[in-house]
Amino acid sequence: MEIKNSRVSIGDGIRQNLSNQKPEFNEWFFSTIQFVFAGNDSEGLLYGAIGTEEKFFLKWKEDEDDNEDVKLDKYLKKICAKPRLIELMYDFVLFDGGVKKLPRVHQYFGVKAAQEYIRQRKSGIIWHSQGSGKSIVMVLLAKWILENNPNARVAIITDRNELDKQIERVFTDAGEPIKRTSSGRDLMEQLAQPTPRLLCSLVYKFRRQGVDDFDAFIRELESQPSKTVGELFVFVDECHRTQSGNLHRAMKAIMPNAIFVGFTGTPLLKKDKQTSREVFGGYIHTYKFSEAVEDEVVLDLIYEARDIDQRLGSEDKIDQWFEAKTKGLNNWQRNKLKQKWGTMQNVLSSRSRMDRLVIDIIFDFSVKPRLSSERGNAILVTSNIFEACKYYALFQKTPFRGKCALITSYNPNAQDVTKEDTGANSETDKQVIYNTYTGLLKNVDAKPDMIKTETYEEWAKDLFSKEPVNMRLLIVVDKLLTGFDAPPCTYLYIDKSMQDHGLFQAICRTNRLDGDDKDFGYIVDYKDLFKKVENAIAVYSSEELDDTAGGSDPNVLLQRPSEEGQGTTGQHPGVSCAALRTS
Repeated sequence: MEIKNSRVSIGDGIRQNLSNQKPEFNEWFFSTIQFVFAGNDSEGLLYGAIGTEEKFFLKWKEDEDDNEDVKLDKYLKKICAKPRLIELMYDFVLFDGGVKKLPRVHQYFGVKAAQEYIRQRKSGIIWHSQGSGKSIVMVLLAKWILENNPNARVAIITDRNELDKQIERVFTDAGEPIKRTSSGRDLMEQLAQPTPRLLCSLVYKFRRQGVDDFDAFIRELESQPSKTVGELFVFVDECHRTQSGNLHRAMKAIMPNAIFVGFTGTPLLKKDKQTSREVFGGYIHTYKFSEAVEDEVVLDLIYEARDIDQRLGSEDKIDQWFEAKTKGLNNWQRNKLKQKWGTMQNVLSSRSRMDRLVIDIIFDFSVKPRLSSERGNAILVTSNIFEACKYYALFQKTPFRGKCALITSYNPNAQDVTKEDTGANSETDKQVIYNTYTGLLKNVDAKPDMIKTETYEEWAKDLFSKEPVNMRLLIVVDKLLTGFDAPPCTYLYIDKSMQDHGLFQAICRTNRLDGDDKDFGYIVDYKDLFKKVENAIAVYSSEELDDTAGGSDPNVLLQRPSEEGQGTTGQHPGVSCAALRTS
């Protein structure tokens, strides 16, 4: 604990603690340290674990209206009260891939609230905003359940294969062995025996093939439920997508005595309220996007609508586009870029919209913050797999060759119908898709228990997350738009009609913290989705949003783009987003 007087910043205390942890100073002393504190009377108290970088130190928030004590004393009394400090050390210190981590305030209180529900054998929903660490909450809650109830078993259910893999990876990195089921039969066999105590599965594995009368099927399950061993606690990730419908009815019928805990980062609507309460119960704990931005858990978002045809359709527009793109650069920088891009006037007017959009994105990488420094990268969202392949081919003719990847649900070795639209149905289009994938997979050697496509995707995602200089752009359709955390991702380019949950989840791919030079997540919209956002706000109004959660209003700040590029600002209640602004 490094306590400073009010004239010395908390940052000095943190840096002193970090220096003391170095081998040349007192590294040996910190081998058993669980909490590292730094504080002063004016700024309060920050905390972290050993090895926690200064930018990742956390701030405690509790009873914010109580100002009787100075901030330092107030939060020391909260965190270091004997029962809580012991509880934090015992139940809330976590190793994540070898890195010691401590809970944020909302994670601590979310788990505490869930523990009370579990004690009362009540189901419920945890609504924690996108990017706020729901997976860590799952790990902490599962560990507590399994340790305190010898008969307990925890099943974590998701609705997408990539989320299922992510859950397996998160628990494995935290040192918790988890069984990932391979099929519906495997799932039922695992539930019928006492081990494993922790498993994950896809919700679709609760479906029985060839069922025509689903109501009769449910009645059959309810009259003769499958054999399950132990007290089951079921965590349902992204429950807003599957909170209603037949698959949840099947889950409830198969596991009638299970306690269900739903997790969501997206607002639930009042029209879904009755169904969600039937499945999960009420809200256990909420932490909305506005709160997460205020607490600096995630970044705010800046929205820009671009009409690529209008911008690049004439020489005058090209000049205006160049001026806008290079605003803020000095004359030497502008002249250098003009030499590099001097031939654009000769080619852009005759290029297709896709060509223009590719050039627009590449130009951003020359002038935009984080992209030009090669510390950040971007995702391009396309309408279907055929268009994604076309974009991929175009980017291969640019400096992005070898630094751009294509990730969709398509697999050239499988004839199954994919979940994504493949575009037009002509054989020519299908051949384009097939040839694109066989080409990019040509030199890929499949890893054990993985097909070539999966190996390629894991390579691309890992490079994108860890080495943005070597993986500049991912081209996607639906994959990676939820549950994919890549802190370097700074820009999201949207060339696909999206709305509601899907739109909000997609734009939140850019809001992860990553260094002092990342201030915002940037959303570039080529599809005029501003109206869709407004429609979403109308849906997520005070009359439509299930506001029984309480807490702060999940407001969104919007500016409508005008012809001059200026906007008018207004408050719109209902969407869980702190600020979405035109630049």
